[in-house]
Amino acid sequence: MGIFAVYDTTGIQSYIFASNKLRENVGASILVCKVLKEYLSDIIKVSRKENSCAIIDWERRCEKPLEIADGNDIYAEIIYVGGGNAYVAFKDYDAYEQVTKKFLLEVYDKTAGIGIASAFVETNFKDGYSRQFQRLQEKLSYAKGNINHPIPAGNQPITTTSLLTGLPVTISLDYPEPEWLSEEQFLKRNAYGDEHRKIYHTPESEPDPVPKEFSDLERGNSFLAVIHLDGNNMGKAIMEYSNCRDWSVAVPRMRKMSSRISNLYVEAFNQIKMKLARHCKIAADKIESELPLIKIIGDGDDITCVVSGQYGISFAAQMLGAIETLGESNEYYPFPEWESAWPEGGADQKPRISACAGVTLFHSHYPFSEAYKMAEECCANAKRYTRNAREHTSGIAGSFIDFHLHQSGAVVTLNQLRNEQYTTEGEKVICRPYCVSIDEVFKDVYPAYRDFERLMNKWAHAHINILKDKGAWPRSRLIALRQAIRIGHKEIEDVKKWCESRGFILPEDWRAIIAADDRKSENNGNGGKAGKSEYSQIFDVLEFSDIYEDIK
Repeated sequence: MGIFAVYDTTGIQSYIFASNKLRENVGASILVCKVLKEYLSDIIKVSRKENSCAIIDWERRCEKPLEIADGNDIYAEIIYVGGGNAYVAFKDYDAYEQVTKKFLLEVYDKTAGIGIASAFVETNFKDGYSRQFQRLQEKLSYAKGNINHPIPAGNQPITTTSLLTGLPVTISLDYPEPEWLSEEQFLKRNAYGDEHRKIYHTPESEPDPVPKEFSDLERGNSFLAVIHLDGNNMGKAIMEYSNCRDWSVAVPRMRKMSSRISNLYVEAFNQIKMKLARHCKIAADKIESELPLIKIIGDGDDITCVVSGQYGISFAAQMLGAIETLGESNEYYPFPEWESAWPEGGADQKPRISACAGVTLFHSHYPFSEAYKMAEECCANAKRYTRNAREHTSGIAGSFIDFHLHQSGAVVTLNQLRNEQYTTEGEKVICRPYCVSIDEVFKDVYPAYRDFERLMNKWAHAHINILKDKGAWPRSRLIALRQAIRIGHKEIEDVKKWCESRGFILPEDWRAIIAADDRKSENNGNGGKAGKSEYSQIFDVLEFSDIYEDIK
């Protein structure tokens, strides 16, 4: 019997964000990408026995079924790689065991920290694909739940430990300043340097090219923005799409899906990257070295990047729009021939491609891992709105964005901060998340990002436009209104009257759509759920008015 196996990388978040050094974060991400796309392929290639061969170029074979199923001299074939997993077909268990042992050693030698979980099921590569795929996922979940991540001995009398990671020091550097590094840090920095030397064509004898630190990405203010973006309902859609007994049909289908998901998100990121470059007036040959943007994670429908603070919200919103637009095209739609997978009512059940994003604006000296966690929490909050919105939009999941400005040094959860600092008189003074999808089905259901954007550009930024709008509010009055909203209704009315007496009137349609599940419970009064204030959208705009720039 043949072997249907899966390899999964574990402990990725803690590995990538173990320090506050950009070189190490990005280098770690580069290593994570190489684990399944390079190291596994190389091990399969060199592990083949005499008179046998291995197939690793699965992306070029998207239209073809598995060749190992024909009973020839192929001992291993990569089915597809995507979403942090690699699926491989082996001729027998001996081949699987041989490759897996060598692969685990290779990963440890070249990364010193990434964990690997693996599982397999026996198959004849002929029928029962969907059932076997489901069993494989169950066994993988069990394997991941029981995996141990060994921690190298540190803080012992015979070792010096890294101040950043607590791991034993193995490398001493003299340039650009004296520094002691653990093996893991050294491997990450090497990966970062090697990758960027390819981009900049820098000789190995020269130091790593810029950017080296997160502070190198700052432009105009001291804030950076970390963006975490994740697709909606992709796991469920993939399970439905793989619901096929015949291996000869299922494998080409899954290969095309994985390739298209990756291409879709890469293209969306690159499109908005070029839009940001045009906005910053950076020439095409200077983009890699001068653009204040760097991607840290780019794996399937999961993207994390860091950009100069003022561009963060707009960049993320533009990416969500690009993902929806590209996801509707025949070239990038991840589930081609969905109707053939579901012949009865297939067209009506086709998944709509959308995603959610979380953005955290933070100072570069703040622990990056904590800023990333807040961006993840923002993204999770946006996804909660997606699930709620489906009840009002005929089951369609839209794209939502949530964002947070973190100015304190406190390391607390997003919910704690919002409950303590953004709730006044039993009401939340923030309106986010916002719906980025522009379809009519979302109109008048949830607050729209385009309304936030319009208020920002036409009202909060009116006093700095070259051609000032008549009645543009001075910045001092905008700040006074923002502070009043955080205090209470009496203060808001006092500031409004003061402004109106000078001819400064709130713009039309300044109130956001407040969804039913975000309204305050009248039955429970202040002791019930804190609903959103009618001034919440105004507050969102005012809180970010000094550090927001529209890249359109």
